[in-house]
Amino acid sequence: MNWEAHRRAFHCLTTHQCLHTSKLIHGLAHTKRKNLLFYNTSGLYPLCLQSEEKFHHVLTCTNHEASCHCHDLLSQLEAKLLEIGSPSSIVTSIIHGIHCWHGDHTVSHPWALVAGSLWPADMLLMSAFYEQFHTITWYQFYLGRISKQWGATAHNYNLNVDQSY
Repeated sequence: MNWEAHRRAFHCLTTHQCLHTSKLIHGLAHTKRKNLLFYNTSGLYPLCLQSEEKFHHVLTCTNHEASCHCHDLLSQLEAKLLEIGSPSSIVTSIIHGIHCWHGDHTVSHPWALVAGSLWPADMLLMSAFYEQFHTITWYQFYLGRISKQWGATAHNYNLNVDQSY
């Protein structure tokens, strides 16, 4: 994992944001599940009322309202990544990986969309995607724990763009 990137991103947050982010990362955020433990009230996720409200379930709930909200947030993530200059192939692969992790049944395989390409940058992208999907997991991606290979991939894509002019 790229702990240096994680540290830099974490230090850009305000003190209040650091506190909330730390609670999310370490599973200490107050959820309805905590209400069940402390106050003996319902611990069910209010949108689906079928499972305990845990952070993982909030991210993967199949309820229509939750799915729509998740789709909107993924669109915002995609726009922000493109806005900061991330190569479009990387952004597309990240969004694809998250959709695969969410159990999108229209996605036939959890592989990078550039699978089979022999271009060096695409091969790095496939490696980053594989590590994130199968080793680190997309859940950890949500928590800010990303593969070091994403940075190397972005550098390689940007290097190739710079050399093409």
